[in-house]
Amino acid sequence: MTSIGIDIGTSNTVVAKVDANGNITVHKFEDDDLLPSMIHVEETGGNITVGKAAREFWSGSEDNPGETFRRWKMSMADNIVLATQDWGGGPVDISPERLTTWLVEHIMKQITGGLGGESVDSVVVTVPHGWRREHAEKCLATRKAAREAEADGRPLGATVRDQTVDEPVAAAVYALYAAGNTADFAGKDLLIVDIGGGSTEIAVISLGGIVCNNSIRVAGDDLTADIQEYMSRQHNVRISERMAERIKLHVGSALTDLGSDAPEDYVVHGPNRITALPMEVPVCYQEVAHSLDKTVAKIENAVLSALENTPPELYADI
Repeated sequence: MTSIGIDIGTSNTVVAKVDANGNITVHKFEDDDLLPSMIHVEETGGNITVGKAAREFWSGSEDNPGETFRRWKMSMADNIVLATQDWGGGPVDISPERLTTWLVEHIMKQITGGLGGESVDSVVVTVPHGWRREHAEKCLATRKAAREAEADGRPLGATVRDQTVDEPVAAAVYALYAAGNTADFAGKDLLIVDIGGGSTEIAVISLGGIVCNNSIRVAGDDLTADIQEYMSRQHNVRISERMAERIKLHVGSALTDLGSDAPEDYVVHGPNRITALPMEVPVCYQEVAHSLDKTVAKIENAVLSALENTPPELYADI
């Protein structure tokens, strides 16, 4: 029997598997731990594409009739219809809840296809910590959408556990998994800074539970926007959101001096903002670090706010 945990993020989703012996693995989607939280729905036939392939549709939408949906997570339980499409059987409303169901269905198909007929006996999903206190309806909507996802021709239903997992706890588990040596953290209190796409969750975790936390709607998407604005203002080059994300991945930094770890400059291509002529601009990590200053400072302040509410006796173990 296998249990899985699904961390549905604003930009990416991570899935962990636990087998009957308690061994934990992070599922690979096309050799990557991250599954982009994107879904492309074909305009006429309603065919659904999820993940990296959907991201490719998004980058070239003019060549691919349909619509790519992303960043729907924060709109759960808000009674929002993102689009309405008709695939021949009448209009179909596409809501954040429906997209979540489709995403979980895709994940379950990927998971069960690699288990050799073995069944999944339990599924848990993550939610932002603040939802559990202030937006219980979003927690319920997320769980309900996951339960409506089908696996092996039937809805998951009660396979999706009643309990939801706080995102900072999931981030702590993943960090320990990635560290490879959890013994070094045994008995320690952890400060978790989970920078997602739409929000940053900060939490102090002790004995497996959250002692204090803070959450702000500032995260990776804001860093991407900072880079777009900087390239336009400083270099007069207009770049897409995807290009800004590439810059962030290649030369993004919060520090202006990385010493021997400094990455090579990244060459950016795009049209001149005024003349529309093509440009080629090399970008170094130092200037990207300066462009991210204000957003990084907001995250730093949120971390300090969480620490101010941390009991003094926990500080020594962080």
